[in-house]
Amino acid sequence: MNEVNRVTALHRCAKLSRGAAKPPREQQQHTNQEHRKTNASSSSSSAGHQSLLLDPTFRQLVAAIRDELGALSALGLANAAWAGAVLGLERWHAWAAAMEAALVARPVGEFKEQELTSALWALAKSEMGSCAAFAPLLQEAWLRLGRMRPNQLAMLVLAVAEARVHIPELMIDAFEALEAGDGVAQLYSNSAVSVLYALARLSYAPPEVDGLVAGIVERLLRPEGEQRRPALESLSPREVGVCVWAMGSIARQRLASGRGVEGPVRSLVAALLARVENLPGTLTPMQLANVAHGAGMAQMSTEGMLARVERDALRLSADGALQPGDMAHVAWALATLQGSRASPRFLAALEAQLAEGGFLAQSNAYETTLCAWALVVAGRRRVDVFAR
Repeated sequence: MNEVNRVTALHRCAKLSRGAAKPPREQQQHTNQEHRKTNASSSSSSAGHQSLLLDPTFRQLVAAIRDELGALSALGLANAAWAGAVLGLERWHAWAAAMEAALVARPVGEFKEQELTSALWALAKSEMGSCAAFAPLLQEAWLRLGRMRPNQLAMLVLAVAEARVHIPELMIDAFEALEAGDGVAQLYSNSAVSVLYALARLSYAPPEVDGLVAGIVERLLRPEGEQRRPALESLSPREVGVCVWAMGSIARQRLASGRGVEGPVRSLVAALLARVENLPGTLTPMQLANVAHGAGMAQMSTEGMLARVERDALRLSADGALQPGDMAHVAWALATLQGSRASPRFLAALEAQLAEGGFLAQSNAYETTLCAWALVVAGRRRVDVFAR
């Protein structure tokens, strides 16, 4: 097996680990919950993924690719970076160091636009946005904005958001390039969510981007396909959660600046919440936190969505699957949306967790404050639960 075949094998492992063989354009997104960065994909924590990372043959494959990264073409290097990011190989220090060195050594002019954006997203996803390779690649991508296709622009702004590299001039140029022609109309549904997420994660929603947001909202609400269903119907449950969070964050920023939340934005949030009601199975902890937090920030809800959030939160809490941050955001959202009527059963479960002491030991100050605020708003003022 030569280096091309090895990279292809790694790339396919990455796609399979995500639960479906999706093309590289459908990049994984994260949710920022104000105080921490967490993975919004359940696949990375699955038993199958963990088994793959421990498999001796797979580890030999990774080691072989790592040792020959410098000999790969720009395409091969970008594909290896993307696959490594999806698989979480940055946790293996030798892989991260070798990838950084190979990207630094490769002249940026050799990368095509898709390869640039893939490599940038991979570095950002791997929390390597501060490494020596990121800035030169980003500068080159900036120079080529006019040559990028809409979905490549979406991946670029997603990478910038993931890396928390907020350069307003770059974002303005990227969004202007995206709005040129019918760029927004050409976005894949998941790419449209990526742009909304980037705006929300960077807390960047000035009036200048209102037109872009309106275009994306229209894109997601527009019927398509033979059945003429809204584009948002094609979003995965994970993407629905991310989109609810992003739209909630954008709505909150507009409200804070004294600007209203116009009809189309409210229509999209309402449509997303309606989808939440009918999603199969139990929401993952991150999907649950995204939906609850986003609805709370947008100050919008439906009875069905609230019932779904309460049901899944209680189920996950009983299974010990909810982390303190997830519970805090669900509690905050329920209290924000329902006030004193907020779910007595879930808040009782939260109080029980707080009383055990271990919950507070795992929580940061922000999460503890959210819990306290939610309990007070709901009229549950047991100071003793915070005594430990």
